[in-house]
Amino acid sequence: MTTTTPSIQGRIAALDWAAMTRDLDNFGCTIVKSVLTREECRSLAAMYERDDIFRSTIIMARHGFGRGEYKYWSYPLPEIVAGLRTALYSPLAGVANRWNQSMKIDVRYPETHQEYLESCHAASQTKPTPLLLNYNEGDWNALHQDVYGENVFPIQVAFLLSEPGKDFTGGEFVLTEQRPRMQSRAEVVSLQQGDGVAFAVSHRPVQRHQGHLPSEFASWREPCAFRPPEHHGNHLPRRQITEVAWYTDSSYSYTCSATTKVALPLKGNFPFDTNAKTDRGTKASDAQIF
Repeated sequence: MTTTTPSIQGRIAALDWAAMTRDLDNFGCTIVKSVLTREECRSLAAMYERDDIFRSTIIMARHGFGRGEYKYWSYPLPEIVAGLRTALYSPLAGVANRWNQSMKIDVRYPETHQEYLESCHAASQTKPTPLLLNYNEGDWNALHQDVYGENVFPIQVAFLLSEPGKDFTGGEFVLTEQRPRMQSRAEVVSLQQGDGVAFAVSHRPVQRHQGHLPSEFASWREPCAFRPPEHHGNHLPRRQITEVAWYTDSSYSYTCSATTKVALPLKGNFPFDTNAKTDRGTKASDAQIF
């Protein structure tokens, strides 16, 4: 008896979007659990050795981004990458529109990814932004946000292509939130091979809990490195450094021993970065789709 692997669209549709949406609302990030197969991860990671399918290579140390490399795919995108962007866009656009409404931001995102790409192209954002990151031992990526161009989709997604404990050790994906007159708050996202993480690019609404701030206000995220506890299902492990976030400045980071990473942005022109530091291993890979 043979079994057929569901399509990318089927896998994304079968996720627990109610739970994932709650995580995005409450914490600004959520795990996109077990979407890619091991074979798909290996296939994407192996593409890094090719030059004909990428439009640009970034040596991070030259730009002060950290240490490591990443490459931007050119069109046509790999089928897996294109499928992920299309399938993930619609449910995330619903979250993004609700966030903007809460923050009284007039921008609304269309229902389909194709419509959004057309708006990006109309704003002269025509280059594909999905990218593949490659880290070797000791590499790392500085804390940052990816906010480029007129059209910026407010949620990014990155997938871990390498296998923790086998391909690399020591790496974590961490988000930090900076708040006025308060200490920063950190969250660790523990990923397995084939998992993705969707997270707020810069601002998101946060419920007021006390004081005289507006009932909902913008937040901003940033990453750093910690070692996480186990996670269960789509729910994120949490190491809360401080109490409830009022206003968050956010960025993200990823630490690993040796990983290749694929980043697949949804929109016209923004890259994905992580804070990656490798302890040991050969290579590590990640992919970003939005």
